[in-house]
Amino acid sequence: MGHLSTYDFTFDADVFKRLALSDSGFVFDPVTGKSYTVNDTGIWLIKQLQKNPNLDALHSQILREFEGEATVIERNVMEFLEQIRQYVL
Repeated sequence: MGHLSTYDFTFDADVFKRLALSDSGFVFDPVTGKSYTVNDTGIWLIKQLQKNPNLDALHSQILREFEGEATVIERNVMEFLEQIRQYVL
């Protein structure tokens, strides 16, 4: 599995900034009116992308924040980003 920095994930950073996110994992997009739910890790990822939508920075933060095998963590994050691309972006 590839490194996050080589993952082809392009998006409009403003999309993440506009999402309303609750501590319980409720995500609301005021532009589309759609809502989603995410787990604690999803909350953390969206908050990081709202602060800095750079995948290289995200990769470094993930490896510092979470314990586990780097390739497994990266694969899970890439799968989450794919879901975001399908449903939100």
